[in-house]
Amino acid sequence: MCKFYGSKELFIDSFFYTAVPSECSFVISRWPGTWTLVNPAAFWVAPADINGACTGGLVPVFRFSNNRQDFNQRMTFDLSVKRAMINRAWVPDGGGPNGTAFCSPI
Repeated sequence: MCKFYGSKELFIDSFFYTAVPSECSFVISRWPGTWTLVNPAAFWVAPADINGACTGGLVPVFRFSNNRQDFNQRMTFDLSVKRAMINRAWVPDGGGPNGTAFCSPI
């Protein structure tokens, strides 16, 4: 899991996490000075497959952003929280038809 910190000067002052190595590289190359890599391996998670499914013993985690200049990110494995986030206009930010960001041990 890559962990980034968003610039206070740009009114972000928030963290961004990704478990996708290509997304980590993209953020580094696309937004230097906006997002600073804090840790390229902050903690362990497993990637979901192309359909957003997790292997046995792992649960899908869904990622959301508030899609604003003062960026904020939230994650949940709870489907009722996922529905509530969508109802509150948070933007799903994962892969596959379910929007899975990554898989986590139970």
